[in-house]
Amino acid sequence: GKISVKECVKQIGVPIALGVVSYCAGFRVSDYGDAIAGIAIVSALMCSVATLLFQIRVTLREQFAEGTNKFLGKNDLKLVDELFAVVLWAILFGLFLVLLMILVDWLDLANYDLWSIAPILTSVFVAGLSHFVLVIGVVLKRLRVVYGIAASSGE
Repeated sequence: GKISVKECVKQIGVPIALGVVSYCAGFRVSDYGDAIAGIAIVSALMCSVATLLFQIRVTLREQFAEGTNKFLGKNDLKLVDELFAVVLWAILFGLFLVLLMILVDWLDLANYDLWSIAPILTSVFVAGLSHFVLVIGVVLKRLRVVYGIAASSGE
């Protein structure tokens, strides 16, 4: 529902700040291979989570409509829907980061010294990776709550 200023600062402000610190410190990544592999794996795992959430949502909707789960409320269904949206964002953003890193690697921009582009790219990827990690944290936090809802539906 409502947009939380605190969450916006955490999800956007902190990654940007880390990117700025990375740039000011002159950090430079010359090989993105491990980051590409790691982010791609986590993004792929999020696809599995999306499939799981879809099935949980179908099951909970049926239980809510039939009234077979007396502990299930509309807010619970809304939480599952919101979690699904966050998981989809994690997948999309992770794939975007991977594609961007692959492009940088193919064009060998990390070793290109014109305009000091390597530190700029590194700071962009530090910010992006930070955001990705924070989004995965939100997914895990909400997934724990959804598990509790799904687990109580069997009682």
